[in-house]
Amino acid sequence: RVSWRYLLLSDDGTSNKQITCVTAVLSPAMLRCEDVRSPVFGGCLGGCITKSPKLAWSVRDLMVDVAFAKKLNAFRRQLLKTTQTTYVPVTGVYKDWFLCHGGVLAMWPAWFGGAHPDWPKTVAQLGFPGEGGGKKTVSTEASSPSTTQVTRFLDSAVRDETRVWVFMVSSGNPPHSASFFKAAVCAAAKAGVHAVLLTKHERAVPSLEEIERLRKKNAPKRKQLNLSFLPRTKTIHVPHCDLRLVLSHPGVAGVVHSGGVGTTAVALTTGTPQIIVPNAWDQHDNAARAKRLGVATEISVKSFSAGRAGKIARSMHALDVKRGQVGSDKLEKGRTLDGDPTSWGGTRRAAKHVLGFGR
Repeated sequence: RVSWRYLLLSDDGTSNKQITCVTAVLSPAMLRCEDVRSPVFGGCLGGCITKSPKLAWSVRDLMVDVAFAKKLNAFRRQLLKTTQTTYVPVTGVYKDWFLCHGGVLAMWPAWFGGAHPDWPKTVAQLGFPGEGGGKKTVSTEASSPSTTQVTRFLDSAVRDETRVWVFMVSSGNPPHSASFFKAAVCAAAKAGVHAVLLTKHERAVPSLEEIERLRKKNAPKRKQLNLSFLPRTKTIHVPHCDLRLVLSHPGVAGVVHSGGVGTTAVALTTGTPQIIVPNAWDQHDNAARAKRLGVATEISVKSFSAGRAGKIARSMHALDVKRGQVGSDKLEKGRTLDGDPTSWGGTRRAAKHVLGFGR
């Protein structure tokens, strides 16, 4: 049976040698236990499934089996024809294949999701991928044109004494992207802040004419914001940027995102308040973890709409006020987490861990 050992084949198809395989898991939701928020499903049966974690995981496993089992077993059957190994089909792809018996690398620090008795015994917890090292500035390294464009926008906002919020959805461009960015423009206008719209999918962003219409429709009166003058909401759209550098900028008041583990990690370690609008996969669990740390709030996809821009704006204001409190333990937590040597460096530790197999 081929499970956690792959066969390296020579040109004539004969078995050459075996190598041990491990699984790199990027978020805690991939390791099922009581500490993990179960998947959220839509549709008429979604509510019933979501309320039963065991049923939710079973449905998710079935979806994985339907998507992968047939092709995976066909590949294994063909591969094992060249060896004397007995073929046994994989029936539980997630449990018996995705989480390799050779080892599981948990790519996050303990403060984001500590070890649990239900985890596989072969788990090694290594920290978030990449390197930390505190907040970044433009001068620390060469920046991309998009990042430079955003930092100039942020510098201008600081001179105007106007706060900026960053809005972004997952890179897969979910179906609600267009309504998300429309709501983002409306909420920014009601809150009296500028907005960075971050997505590589240009069609998801409202046109300049639509942005101007939404801005005028949602602009509040000065008395509502207790301001002596009303800042005119400005927006900028960029396809990509150095997120750590942008969120480290003093002009950024917060970030609204889908709850991907990478964005959540950068926001946490830069001390940036978050509004998380989870859609699928591990996003709901990541949102729950950020909320427990006290620097995030969650809004459902359904509630994040142009019609509820006022409520979104109030959430933005509440988090902005929290960030501005001098000596706030929750806001200082970002500096502490980023300075924790276990927070980052996961890729480096993973490479060292895997290379150790051959010694």
